[in-house]
Amino acid sequence: MKKISKRFEELIARGKELYTDIPSPKEIEKNTKTLSDELYSKSVAWKLSTKNLLKQVYGESSEYYKLYMGGFGGDKYLGTESKYKISLVLGVLESAMEEYELGLTDNITHLLAIELFESILDQANQLLKKGFKDPAAILGRIIIESTLKDLCEKNSIEFKENEGASSINEKLKNEGVFTLHQFKICRVNVELGNTAAHGQFEKYSQRDVQKMLDYIEHSLLTM
Repeated sequence: MKKISKRFEELIARGKELYTDIPSPKEIEKNTKTLSDELYSKSVAWKLSTKNLLKQVYGESSEYYKLYMGGFGGDKYLGTESKYKISLVLGVLESAMEEYELGLTDNITHLLAIELFESILDQANQLLKKGFKDPAAILGRIIIESTLKDLCEKNSIEFKENEGASSINEKLKNEGVFTLHQFKICRVNVELGNTAAHGQFEKYSQRDVQKMLDYIEHSLLTM
């Protein structure tokens, strides 16, 4: 996170320098100041770096990226409006950095993760309908563990990358994200997933797996 914040700061500083150095339309018209090749190269590099950062952090469908494209996206050359456009994109960068540092992108990341988990859940349900309860249970286990880690990240709870679902479930309870009731229900489903992962397929039924997948869909993924 610090690395991205620093990158925002660097690009804002470079943008302010460009705004100062690049001639205004009136200066170009009166021929009192010109756009040098060196300054043009710096402006192109700044445009590309800014575009890449906004795309990586917020995505092409975000308002920040769209505003950038509106300001610079269609231009092959800076032209006489460049000072105005640099000012516009500087505003976009400053707002984007502020929201990033406030953690307002976390929800976007969480929603994207939920979308991925729902896709895997669909696969698990299809397998179960065809009678393949064991791979469905293993997929369910993967979704539960991944979702628990995602909830930790969303709530700024530290965990080790190789930490198991049982331990993470305990942390979510201790930090008040899960109630005792939610913790107990999650524990039951984590245990079922572990049983499947250890190849003890005779210890649970197709109905048990269906309950597990229903829990994921109607409880876990709605948090």
